[in-house]
Amino acid sequence: MFGIVALAGVAGAKLAGKWVNQLGTAQSVSYAILIIISGFVLSVFTQNMLWGLVASIVLIDFGVFSAQVANQVRVFSIDAQAQSRVNSIYMLGYYIGGAVESSAGVKLYSQFGWNGVSTIACGVLLISLTINRTN
Repeated sequence: MFGIVALAGVAGAKLAGKWVNQLGTAQSVSYAILIIISGFVLSVFTQNMLWGLVASIVLIDFGVFSAQVANQVRVFSIDAQAQSRVNSIYMLGYYIGGAVESSAGVKLYSQFGWNGVSTIACGVLLISLTINRTN
């Protein structure tokens, strides 16, 4: 059932395409990061409620897919003749980052619980937001 809830990412991808066209990639990524942060914050305050878990998943998934679409537009603009190579490098980094963060998340959860994981995730996201705004 949670997989069905995660379909919000599909809607996020479609909306992200519109955001990129209207706002540009940097602003779209900034909005996506803020949506992800709101999902983590909501999860801290509603972690024992099913509706909170569902809403948090929707926000986080929506934000992640929105950021991915905007970032792919960014990397595709590097070289129109090498889009598949550029995308391969982007996706390699995407999956390596996901694997590292998953491993770190398990360790952080065992030491600090969900509140600690969410706090650290929000900190990393705020750093990403700052870096995104400077580019």
